[in-house]
Amino acid sequence: MGERQVSVMINAPPEIVFGLYTDAGRVCEWLSGVREVRTVGPTDQPGGRAVFIYRWPFKMAAEVLEVERPARHVQRLKELLGLVTCTTTARFRRVEGGTELRLGMAYRVAGGPIGRVVDARVGDEMVTTNRRDLARLKALAEEQTGIR
Repeated sequence: MGERQVSVMINAPPEIVFGLYTDAGRVCEWLSGVREVRTVGPTDQPGGRAVFIYRWPFKMAAEVLEVERPARHVQRLKELLGLVTCTTTARFRRVEGGTELRLGMAYRVAGGPIGRVVDARVGDEMVTTNRRDLARLKALAEEQTGIR
């Protein structure tokens, strides 16, 4: 079991950032490698589900666990090959000039001793990927707000 965190400052109000973060129809604009998203229910409400489709054979299932609009969004993600399960907690905090978005990731890699060996590498890759994705989300939110 590992834990990681990334954060980004976004020059847009929390309502805009939260809206983009939870809008399954726009996730392909900022989430790396996603080719398609299939949803069951709204992804900005508890109980909403989504399947993110990457290149074959990779898919990731998400279930929204908790929402406090526009301050908090918690979801459980499961990579469908069964190798990684992750609970993400996104916190959107209003700050002068915009929003601080902190994304906490608590994850587990399957495979017992072998999983523990690759645990740190998986966590490091999640941080790298999420930093890049949040930078793209930042650009979208700031563009939507009219800030360059």
